[in-house]
Formats: sequence, structure tokens, C-alpha cells
Amino acid sequence: MAGELGVSAPLVLYHFSTKEKLVAAAFSYAAEGDLAELRRILGRPGPAAHRLRAAVRWYAPSGRAKGWRLWIDGWAAALREPALRRLAAGLDRQWKAALAQVFAEGAAAASSAAPIPRRRPAG
Repeated sequence: MAGELGVSAPLVLYHFSTKEKLVAAAFSYAAEGDLAELRRILGRPGPAAHRLRAAVRWYAPSGRAKGWRLWIDGWAAALREPALRRLAAGLDRQWKAALAQVFAEGAAAASSAAPIPRRRPAG
């Protein structure tokens, strides 16, 4: 695998003493990139619902992002690796916090909107 990347196996082992550490670092790098893109999408101006819809379109399995495959593999590997489990849990909390912020903005916007007038009965 190292040869395919144009580096030597000893160099990889120098920086990552175990396969688990290499996998954790690769997962973290890719997941942080996904988080940055999520924050960029959710940070756009406009209604919260539009930003949330854009994030779902981007990250759903049919969207442009391929990171959801990595997350599935990462969660599966985290079942066996405690260090990866902690890393995945922290990254998962960041995703949830970013989404919760948009939900809170949407709820605040909805509660500050003008009330909908009730229809008066005819007669």
C-alpha cells in the first residue's frame, strides 16, 4: 500500500507505529474535511431549512460526498478499536452540534415569525 502512494513502508511505520493508528489518522483527516464542508454549507446565508436541505443533498448516499462510506467503515472498525471509537464519537458529536445549531436557528426564526391569523367563522 505504501508503494502505491510513492512512500516506503518504513516511513509509514515511523509516523504510524500500528495499522490502527494509521486508520485512525486517515479517518480523522477525511472526517474533518467532511465536517469543514458541512460547516461551510450550514454557514451559508439563508433560511435554516434551505441550508439543512443542501447539507442532506450533499451528504446523502446519492449526493456528491463519498464520506458517508468512510463513516460507515469507521463506525464498524470502532466496534473493535477503543481509540477509533473515541475519535468517531468526538467527530459524531461535532456533526450533531452543527446540525443542532441549524435546527435551533430554524426554530428561533419560526417562533419570531408573525403569528398566523385565525379564520373567523362565517356568519
